[in-house]
Amino acid sequence: ILGIKEPTVYIITTSQKPWNLDSHVRRKFEKRIHIKLPNESDRKELLQKQLNLCSIPHSLTLEDQDYIVQQTEK
Repeated sequence: ILGIKEPTVYIITTSQKPWNLDSHVRRKFEKRIHIKLPNESDRKELLQKQLNLCSIPHSLTLEDQDYIVQQTEK
């Protein structure tokens, strides 16, 4: 409909330090939502869900999965 402006949503993600984004870029946005990284149990749950969704069989043991979860902390 002419004259009605649809809202626009921009999603900007960074891998580790969103506060390192250029200050001019950050000022352009009204809202900023910081989503914390998942803790160990959440990472394990995410990994297991992704493995279950995968159509390719895997041979990761629970110990392998624990190792992956621990390594993703860094």
